[in-house]
Amino acid sequence: MKEHVDHLNQHVAGFFAPQSVDSSPLAALGYEPCGRCHRIYKSSGMSTHRRACDKRALLVPEAEEAKDSGGLDAEDFLPSLDDIFSLPVPTVSSVPTGCQQAWGQVVELALHDVAVNNTEAAWTRLLMLPKSVLVASRRGGKRNRGDRLSVTHLCRAWTRGEVAWLWKRATRSVNNSQPRGGPVDRKRAAEAAITHVRHGRLGKACATLSSSGLAPDTDETRAKLLQKHPAAGPPALVESIDGDAAPLALGPEFNLMSVLNSFARDVGSDSTNFRVQHLIDATRANLPRPLLFTLKRVINLLLSGEAHPFVRPYLAGAKLTALAKGDSDIRPIAAGNVFRRITAKCVCKLNQVRFRAALGKQQAGVACRAGAESIIHLHARWSSESGLIRTLWC
Repeated sequence: MKEHVDHLNQHVAGFFAPQSVDSSPLAALGYEPCGRCHRIYKSSGMSTHRRACDKRALLVPEAEEAKDSGGLDAEDFLPSLDDIFSLPVPTVSSVPTGCQQAWGQVVELALHDVAVNNTEAAWTRLLMLPKSVLVASRRGGKRNRGDRLSVTHLCRAWTRGEVAWLWKRATRSVNNSQPRGGPVDRKRAAEAAITHVRHGRLGKACATLSSSGLAPDTDETRAKLLQKHPAAGPPALVESIDGDAAPLALGPEFNLMSVLNSFARDVGSDSTNFRVQHLIDATRANLPRPLLFTLKRVINLLLSGEAHPFVRPYLAGAKLTALAKGDSDIRPIAAGNVFRRITAKCVCKLNQVRFRAALGKQQAGVACRAGAESIIHLHARWSSESGLIRTLWC
């Protein structure tokens, strides 16, 4: 009997369809559903389960509380895109295996909403999703205990529409965070490098040891960033003319998973903290509608140029990080939006044959696998065969 009840609870948890289960026939056998999580348990132990379930209670905020919840729209509980792209909320770099089913469900629904409706609200819900449900755990210790909710619990709260509570929970300690920047802590850098080596990331370990750290968060740093990346107005729209080719589109045969896997596992993201690895983790969920199919629809929407006008500047922008360069200069690093970057890679993959045919062997940078390495090895071979030391300017 326990195996049957566990299987029904998996339906309730969303692992299988349908998610609604009629538990009335189990009442005669001594089982009943929990009024909060809707899982089925023995009636004799229901009081113990309810006490544990109440500790993890996720309540919808009251209307008055939502109105004063720091930038939230009192009508639909959605923050502004400026807040989503500016508030520093740390998130996990990958989704735990046990939470990938729940995460995949909410991501697929958010992508489907964008593909079907293409509204500002749909895009806002999609872009705020990582900071709402993939929030990194706080430090340990007695003072920081409590409210340790898993990604699965937060995804269920998202499904129930508790968006305002999730956003307020994620951003409640933003004002208390200390500004980043300053000299590198060599002890922490050495520990991070050792961790990278243990995981086989030798390049990351070398980069950590040689890094000069972030530039201080000051007005002087912002002025240097603005000097290197001056602000400009939005580009003029390109009007369509007769005879234009149809926009590119991903067909059913396009291997989108290979494009996602072509990104480095720890590749950076923009200020939404939406990573490629988050999408890869979501594809592992068992869903009635494949996530890659829905993601293709969103990419085709971007390729068509029909994305909602309000969200276009945010998708086309990038997050600038100021790295320290010496004692008085900075090195700006830009990280663009994940959906725009995936779309750009899809375009390159679709046109790879055309690029190679048009450019031929006149270059080694476009549509040429290991092009830069071929130049280095050719130069090394040429130098060794001639017995001379030559310098190749590229």
